[in-house]
Amino acid sequence: MKIFLFTVHATLEKSDEILFIILGAILLLGIISILMKLQSNNPVVTAVWKRTRDASLWAGILGALWGGMRYLAVPYLGTRFVAILILLCYAAWFVYFLMYLVRKFGEENLSWEQKQLKEKYLR
Repeated sequence: MKIFLFTVHATLEKSDEILFIILGAILLLGIISILMKLQSNNPVVTAVWKRTRDASLWAGILGALWGGMRYLAVPYLGTRFVAILILLCYAAWFVYFLMYLVRKFGEENLSWEQKQLKEKYLR
């Protein structure tokens, strides 16, 4: 396990390619969330896309930096441990984000819709 996580080889292996694909997909999610944020008229939904954008772009950019370090075989920073650490931090954010969606998003969105309906009839 220590050899797998903490060594840097001159050649890239299949596990490196899988990590590149996962981190690239996270970066792509960040780019898609930018476009979705621009299209949203609802401020509550816009805030959700903003949270997604921020976390996905950070994880994706860090993953791209890791990929460069891995390709150049930089000691310590190019290890698989760093990539797994990036993925674990993103997973922790994702769990926190899901808890927000389950607990608060529905209430905030309903409140905003009721406020819009009220303003519509007051005009």
